[in-house]
Formats: sequence, structure tokens, C-alpha cells
Amino acid sequence: MFDVKPREWPELLQAYLDDIKRNAPSKMYDFKSSQQEQSDALFEYLESIEDWEEAVDEIVYMEKCKVPGYLVYVKWKDGTCSVHHSSQVNERCPQKMIDFYEKHLVKTPLSKQ
Repeated sequence: MFDVKPREWPELLQAYLDDIKRNAPSKMYDFKSSQQEQSDALFEYLESIEDWEEAVDEIVYMEKCKVPGYLVYVKWKDGTCSVHHSSQVNERCPQKMIDFYEKHLVKTPLSKQ
């Protein structure tokens, strides 16, 4: 049916390794330097913003952190997302924090007595 010559496993392994070398990229992607470049660019962007109240689209989420305070997940109007300590966000865009708190308030009706 097939005219394939059976090969021993060492030959197959060597053929596989040769194929990998032949198709391997010339330079491996360096994820660490890419992440560092992204975080540096984000830091520069955040430092360049004078009015966070105008630049922040919304406060997405908050969570308790190990140090006193909260981690605040911020979505910017340009689509960028970042995480900051609550003390920084409270200072730089207080109205957005108030909007977040109001949106997540649990309202219960007053019972008639």
C-alpha cells in the first residue's frame, strides 16, 4: 500500500531535531525585556497625565491587598488598564472613586417601625 521504508527511532529522532533547527527562529523572543519596555512606557504615560479625572474612563475593580489599603484596577480612556494603590487613586481622581463606591453600594430599604 505505502512504499515507506521503516526507520528506526534514532533516525526519526534525528530527523525531528534537524527539522526543529531548520524551522527555529534566528532569535528567541525576550519576554522579560518586552515586559520591562511595556511597564516603562506605561509609567512614562501615567507620569505625563496631569488630570487623571479626565483621563480615567472608569474604576473597574478593587481588592484588598497585603499592605493597608486596596489595589484599584483602572481603565483609561485610551484603553490602557493599570493597577494602583488606593491612596494614589484617591488623591489623583477622587470623583471616579466616589462614582465607583456609589455604583457598588448595597441599598436596603428602611423598614417601617
